[in-house]
Amino acid sequence: MADMLDLDPKRLAATMRQLAREEFSIFIEGAFRILHDEPFLRTWHIDAIAHQLSCVERGDVKRLLITMPPRTMKSFIASVCLPAWLLGRNPAEKIICASYAHDLSKEFSYQTRKLMQSEWYRKLFPDTRLDPKKNSTDELGTTKGGSRLSTSVGGTLTGRGGNYIIIDDPIKAKDAYSETVREGAIDWFKGTVQSRLNNPKTGRIIVVAQRLHMEDLPGYLIGQGGWTELCLPLVNDRDQVIFLTADVEAERPAGNILHEARFDDAVITSLRKELGEQQFEAQYNQRPLPPGGALFKLSWLKRYEARPKPSKVQGVVQSWDTAYEIEDHNDYSVDLGGVGGKLLST
Repeated sequence: MADMLDLDPKRLAATMRQLAREEFSIFIEGAFRILHDEPFLRTWHIDAIAHQLSCVERGDVKRLLITMPPRTMKSFIASVCLPAWLLGRNPAEKIICASYAHDLSKEFSYQTRKLMQSEWYRKLFPDTRLDPKKNSTDELGTTKGGSRLSTSVGGTLTGRGGNYIIIDDPIKAKDAYSETVREGAIDWFKGTVQSRLNNPKTGRIIVVAQRLHMEDLPGYLIGQGGWTELCLPLVNDRDQVIFLTADVEAERPAGNILHEARFDDAVITSLRKELGEQQFEAQYNQRPLPPGGALFKLSWLKRYEARPKPSKVQGVVQSWDTAYEIEDHNDYSVDLGGVGGKLLST
């Protein structure tokens, strides 16, 4: 660090450019400063995402699934920065990017183009230049034959192929409970995406999404197996060990909040209230629940005017609230025929 401080401004800038060429996490920070006026809030989860995407670029990982909450830089990193970085490192790279809506995918393409046209990027990757003849909202190309093609989930890719396919949020939140939409995204993935890799042996597929339903595309991929998964819930329900680099691990304890500069207890409480427990757990904590709840459904619990016959009783369940306090001191008792608890019957 002392040597860094001794560098003159030009040498320091050159050193930072070299770091951004080699380290994707450094590139993300530089790109953010180019495209946004607000301060960049570096957190460990950005390094964790950058590490996994760097593993994909090196070829160590060929199928990567990242699940994480909305508004945590998911799309900025995967759909805007990653294509620009890949094309900078290899101007002949072929990349296909898809989102649930074509307009959204084109907006990400516009941001990538704006980044690649910046003076910072041109100094960073002087050999990568955009081709003015292939510079539309659907596709941007380089003078070396590389490209970033935008499409929507469900869109056709006839005659087109890529070395990288990046899928960013395959369905939107309001369609989460549409079986038709969910199955459509999965069918598109099975029937179109996997056949669009230029080289099935070396091609990479990246899916980044918020979980919306147990039977969404990420759920399908997890069930199929063979995917490297980075799951980043907003609030951790158990201890996690997450790689930030190949050699550095971070211990994330249960109860940790993913991005405390943007989310705190008050914000989380408000989100739970606005979305409801089921939707919040899926979108923000990456834990989709079965419709009606994970353990009990209210329809299972029934009331009876008369006590069921012993032959109809399947079991006795007791529920205790050890924190419950009775403010008055009267004695209360319930006569259940000598058996404490509630009766369940057929």
